[in-house]
Amino acid sequence: MTQEQLAEKCGLSTRTIQRLEVGEDTSMETLNIVSNVFGLTVSELFENIGDNEMEQNIINMTNEQIQQLRSRELTQSLFKRLTLFSFITIMLVLGSFIAKFSGNLEVGLAFVWFFSWFLGFSLIKIIRIKWLCPYWDRKYPLTKGVDVKH
Repeated sequence: MTQEQLAEKCGLSTRTIQRLEVGEDTSMETLNIVSNVFGLTVSELFENIGDNEMEQNIINMTNEQIQQLRSRELTQSLFKRLTLFSFITIMLVLGSFIAKFSGNLEVGLAFVWFFSWFLGFSLIKIIRIKWLCPYWDRKYPLTKGVDVKH
């Protein structure tokens, strides 16, 4: 990956990436951004750290990052389970309602099944991208940009 590509992925300037490569001092926030792009903790960016105070700061940040990652994974898992439960409930209620008026349970359930999945997944994706991901990024800032699917 070139410096320009990394800078673009991080939302940082190319000059900032150049400074990092030559070992100039940088903020913990910048280190966090770069580590998240690579899917690493901040401490995994370093082979060794000469400054004891900086080493302790990095260890503390890494521990906090791990804690926030666990919390984010938990809330995302809860959201997925709640979404599935809601889908099943809505499908059953709407299917019963449509079946009552159409006189055919299979037609009602097939209609609801198709539209619930199609519209439901579209709606959930929009909610997740527009509201939940930014919310989780604010609530768990050390995990911003980290893929927590695994």
